[in-house]
Amino acid sequence: MRRRFSIYALAGMVVLMIVLFGWQLVSEEPNSHAMNSDYAVFVLGGTQLANNHAAAIQLYDPVLQMETLRTILGDYHLTSPLLLPFVHPPYVALLAWPLHFFSPVSGFYLLGLTQLLLVLIAIWLLSRLLPNSDRYLLWLGSFAYLPLHYAFIDGQVSQMVFFSITLFWYGLRCDSP
Repeated sequence: MRRRFSIYALAGMVVLMIVLFGWQLVSEEPNSHAMNSDYAVFVLGGTQLANNHAAAIQLYDPVLQMETLRTILGDYHLTSPLLLPFVHPPYVALLAWPLHFFSPVSGFYLLGLTQLLLVLIAIWLLSRLLPNSDRYLLWLGSFAYLPLHYAFIDGQVSQMVFFSITLFWYGLRCDSP
């Protein structure tokens, strides 16, 4: 009985989070997430790399970043007058490089789907290290974790960091005797 309740609770939580995430995305203007979030800064680095601004001075030049951001945004204006600069390491710009081929909105959704897949893989890997009776708690807790929900809404890259750390930790745990 407890196991069946756990499965229903997990399924309900997953459905609820998907509904909340979808509602959040469709309730606002489609461009607002892609243009006024951390995603714009993430794709900024990739676009600068695509524009052959690979030198460290050019990649982190605030004037060049503002020009590139205006190119990315086009006629769309930022609701915030402040530009968050690209401050990630250069390899993050390399990860964002393919996104410059897409429109900001399409790239935002593509990044979100990719990161959702990475989070699901990471949770699955972590759950394999737990006893069967406790695995549902990890899934339930992960989907109930509100900062994860907002990381998707804001276009953050913390899901990639979570996946990387999980993969590293899983590799250490599986290789140890």
